[in-house]
Amino acid sequence: RINFDGFTTNKATYTFTGTGIKYFANKNDTQGVVNLWLDGTKYGSYNLYSATSQSAQEIVNITGLSNTSHTIDLIPSGIKSGSSSGYAVNIDYLQINDSSTSIIGGVGKD
Repeated sequence: RINFDGFTTNKATYTFTGTGIKYFANKNDTQGVVNLWLDGTKYGSYNLYSATSQSAQEIVNITGLSNTSHTIDLIPSGIKSGSSSGYAVNIDYLQINDSSTSIIGGVGKD
């Protein structure tokens, strides 16, 4: 797992080949909002706050990509839910799919 404080200068970048990727993270009461960029374009923002601790939660499932090289960037937004006590974000693991939509690899999963 990778943990970040809420500073927006932090970034995790991963380059993969496949038709999709899933991002999994832990949600809890200290987490903020993470921005996800795919191939240089902002894909979305995701709130990792939860009042109760939840491990290995699927945050986003990106599908329908061409089976070529792609780059995903995960960056703390510096924003948090009003109920969160912090701005931190994390990456539990990533799953990469090939053209047959089967899992071909993972990053960070034991």
